[in-house]
Amino acid sequence: MANKVKYGLKNVHYAVATVDPITNTATYGTPVRWPGAVSLSLDAEGSTTKFRADNIDYWVGQSNNGYSGDFESALIPDAFRTAVLGDIVDSNGVYLEDAGAKTVPFALMFQFEGDQNATRHVLYNCTATRPSVAGDTTEEEVEPQTETLTLTAVSIHNASLDKDLVKGRVGADNAAVYNAWFDAVYQPTAVETFTVTFNSDGGSVVASQTVAAGGTATQPEAPTKIGYTFDGWYSDAELTTAYDFSTPVTANITLYAKWVETFTVTFDSDGGSAVASQTVEAGGTATQPEAPTKTDYTFGGWYSDAELTTAYDFSTPVTADITLYAKWDA
Repeated sequence: MANKVKYGLKNVHYAVATVDPITNTATYGTPVRWPGAVSLSLDAEGSTTKFRADNIDYWVGQSNNGYSGDFESALIPDAFRTAVLGDIVDSNGVYLEDAGAKTVPFALMFQFEGDQNATRHVLYNCTATRPSVAGDTTEEEVEPQTETLTLTAVSIHNASLDKDLVKGRVGADNAAVYNAWFDAVYQPTAVETFTVTFNSDGGSVVASQTVAAGGTATQPEAPTKIGYTFDGWYSDAELTTAYDFSTPVTANITLYAKWVETFTVTFDSDGGSAVASQTVEAGGTATQPEAPTKTDYTFGGWYSDAELTTAYDFSTPVTADITLYAKWDA
């Protein structure tokens, strides 16, 4: 069930990123827990461009430049100061701020509680500024002081998706990913897809389909072929196994059209009322139609020749296109 509200920042972790300057892709170290999270407030960065036409916003474009804002915690961990902010530790264990140090990018991972489920998040490419130094004298009642980092989160390229990603999130309903979220920085992968190809064997073209692994193909509109009736899709070229479109697709496959040869039986009523032609499968039989009518004549049956010498037997297998002729008695 979806959340209506969120609250309760917790489970903050960071993972040092190594960014390839050419591809702008990143690899990450093992996430490290950040205790004492107080608040995280990030504003979306970017701009909106509007083009006015016809007295309306005809086109609206938006840019995603990531997020910026503040992360407040009880204390900034010493490990973060050395790994990300560039502080050094001398032989006496004294932490020193190096004026020439360059901050290191990192992924920031965290969790928000919700009224139904918690959601876990990752910002893939963060940088942090040095925190301010501040403190107050002790009063009668001790009020804990906090430390605040100013963060900037921008995109990083994901090669699998070929997309520039800023953040990701997952809910508890996706248990496998959710439970492992803080074990390593989540790296999305492209959905595996397969191609379903339709071999219409000389019939009208049927477009191939791209189907996600484990998904199902959609039964297309039946193709057509002159002189034949479509009789379904088969999974083998020998047409022995009809294809079930509820079958999960787990590989590239080709489906084959089965065709049944058909013939046309035409009825020549010789001036009588029209009789519709019939399409009959090869070896099948035509259906004797309702007798036509003709003023001042009595219908005398259907014949297989124009000379009306051979009455047609409707139990005769049809093996070619034929025309039947009406006989009229005055």
